[in-house]
Amino acid sequence: MISLNGFIEGNWDYILFAIVMTVTMVGIILFVHKRWLLAADSRRLRFISVVVVTVTIIMLCSGWLLVQYAEKREYVRTKNIMVGDAPILANELEKLGYGTISLNTSVDDPQYLRMIQTMVEWMGLNGQITSLYTLRKLEDGNNVFILGPETDYDGDGYISGDLESRVPIGEIYEERIPELEEAFRGYLTFQAEVTEDQWGQTISAFVPIYDANGQQNGVLGLDYDGKLFVKNVALSRLSMIGIVFVVLLILYAVFVVGIYYVVERQFRRHQDELRHQAYHDSLTGLPNREMFRERLIQALNGLPDSSYSTAVLFLDIDRFKNVNDSLGHVVGDLLLRRLAERLSACLDQADLLARPGGDEYMILIQMSRSMEDVLNKAQAILAAFDQPITVDEHELYMTASIGASISQTDGSNADTMIRNADTAMYFAKEKGSRFHIYTEDMNRKLLERLSIENDLRKGIERDEFVLFYQPKVGARSGKVVGMEALIRWRHPEKGFIPPGQFIPIAEDTGLIVPLGEWVLTEACRQLKVWEAKDFQAIPIAVNLSSRQFQNKDLIVRIRDIIAEFQVNPALLQLELTESCIMQTPELSNHTMYQLKKSGLSIALDDFGTGYSSLSYLRSFPLDVLKIDRGFVKDVTSNPDNAAIVTAIITLAHNLGLKVICEGVETKEQLEFLKDRACDEIQGYYYSRPVSPEEFERWLDTYRDEESIQLA
Repeated sequence: MISLNGFIEGNWDYILFAIVMTVTMVGIILFVHKRWLLAADSRRLRFISVVVVTVTIIMLCSGWLLVQYAEKREYVRTKNIMVGDAPILANELEKLGYGTISLNTSVDDPQYLRMIQTMVEWMGLNGQITSLYTLRKLEDGNNVFILGPETDYDGDGYISGDLESRVPIGEIYEERIPELEEAFRGYLTFQAEVTEDQWGQTISAFVPIYDANGQQNGVLGLDYDGKLFVKNVALSRLSMIGIVFVVLLILYAVFVVGIYYVVERQFRRHQDELRHQAYHDSLTGLPNREMFRERLIQALNGLPDSSYSTAVLFLDIDRFKNVNDSLGHVVGDLLLRRLAERLSACLDQADLLARPGGDEYMILIQMSRSMEDVLNKAQAILAAFDQPITVDEHELYMTASIGASISQTDGSNADTMIRNADTAMYFAKEKGSRFHIYTEDMNRKLLERLSIENDLRKGIERDEFVLFYQPKVGARSGKVVGMEALIRWRHPEKGFIPPGQFIPIAEDTGLIVPLGEWVLTEACRQLKVWEAKDFQAIPIAVNLSSRQFQNKDLIVRIRDIIAEFQVNPALLQLELTESCIMQTPELSNHTMYQLKKSGLSIALDDFGTGYSSLSYLRSFPLDVLKIDRGFVKDVTSNPDNAAIVTAIITLAHNLGLKVICEGVETKEQLEFLKDRACDEIQGYYYSRPVSPEEFERWLDTYRDEESIQLA
């Protein structure tokens, strides 16, 4: 039996191959796993790697089967060589007269020496034969065999070592060897297994030698080196393994190239996506701020001469947050896409439309020759907002504010132009002009605005706001029928700040929502205070901002406040502007019906300054129509205003609405409105907005008939 060391020594190449293949396979799997993490289509890479590993295992198994087949084939080939070569050699020796060598032949006998020489020459023709010997069987039954020549047992190419050195050429040995006895009797011609004996690892073939009478008088033995045989098998294995290895290398090469190609393509696609994301808005697909800035720099550097200019328009959607708050962000996103399409239709091919974020858009106008070009472009853009936008079955009326910055007046710095256009947009929004071109004076005003915004945030935290009340008087009865709660800011350093300075900023920053809720809470609290004083219950009108009205939690918060102070809902009137309810007419209608169900009344404030649409008056559940002070101011001197006010009062009465005219300051205005059957009067003619304490004193004074005459 072959020892473990012999097996390892004879199969080292195959074992090494298995180790290399295992390490290579694991390395490729780790490599693929690491790379597919970077690829977008990792499922395909995972499938490919599984296929490669499966094929590798199949190839290794196939290689092992081929090796086993090659080992058997090599064994058969070696056996055939031994079985075939021994008779050939025996025949050659017999032809030379060596077949009848007597047993008493001396080692110095020329015939024996020539036989040995012949054996040596014949062994030189076949490198696998390590030793040759002839066997004689003596009359006493002992075996006598002559070994020649000596064998290089360890295969190192030198005759060395104890065993090798003590085997001279032609030495005669007497030893009982069962295999030789069997061969002598003709029962054994081939030793099938590699054996371990005093000669080392050998495999033997035995051929009988006959005398002239045809009697077997000897045996010719050939020993093949077992190591050489195993090495031949290993070489055969190696050839098979080499084929498998080459196939695997080709397969791995194709696999790696394929992986590289797929990963590289995915990487490039990923890079393109990142590049697109870096320079484009994900919602609308428009260029973003960074790309707009680069194109603006190129446009500024590409101006041929001073007769050309580059303009930046900064556009902001008015009250867009109300859409998100009332209809949800999905509708808001769809609206932004629709607006992008509509704005793109207004621009020339050379213009660039970008979305820096939120509800803002930027427009680059290149090679403008005059200010008129910029104005015409801005007017075309604003005109695109005249028509409603249908989004998800909602018909939305939107407005926009645009600020412009022109390179001839604002210098050639891209960042400065963008910042200046943004500043001009805020001034357009604040002034209600919808379009404004940047001027140097705006920076100072912008700093003032930022200062107010910071103070406004602190003022809310420090409770610096108070409510003033302005009475509403029946036009014909002269009785106080209501009052309007108006917020005032008592700044600790600047004193009272007019609402016109901080309300627009509160609208833009969203601070109007907590402010509006505070107004509702404070008005209900004051009603409760007056109720405790047995003060006559007079309804209070409270203004709702657009953002506050569009807030989905509005109804719940109003009900909670009313429940908290336990006030009669009929004593609360909510004033809404036309622009507020027309942003989302369907939702506004639903909200107003819910408020009416809660017991509150609803007034339409500043009628005539917004859409002034007469058709929607019958659609919404309104109770009161308030005519803007702008019409009342010149009602006695401007026939057009007088006609408008008269028509509005008549229309409102026909629709079952009460009419309140605000801004009444003179006796003549009061008499005019009485004659037109106006229901209620509000204005300085009776009183300015005053604190709760002053309102109580004013009301006591007003109830005195004599004081009324003095007034």
